[in-house]
Amino acid sequence: MSTSREEPQTPWVDPIVAEVHAARERIMAACNGDLHALCEELRARQQTTGRIPLRHKPRPPRPENGRAA
Repeated sequence: MSTSREEPQTPWVDPIVAEVHAARERIMAACNGDLHALCEELRARQQTTGRIPLRHKPRPPRPENGRAA
């Protein structure tokens, strides 16, 4: 077999990644591609659930040398 006449290979598509990409496209299409509108919609949904968002304290910065003080 010669390497110069090999058939071109089609790239492998991960079905899970393809599903995530399709979901992202549907979500963005629902808000006409406007990320700000999407965030507002998510905040409105969050308010209607009655759940309280969990907020964590910021982590302290790490030392410059990467070692514990």
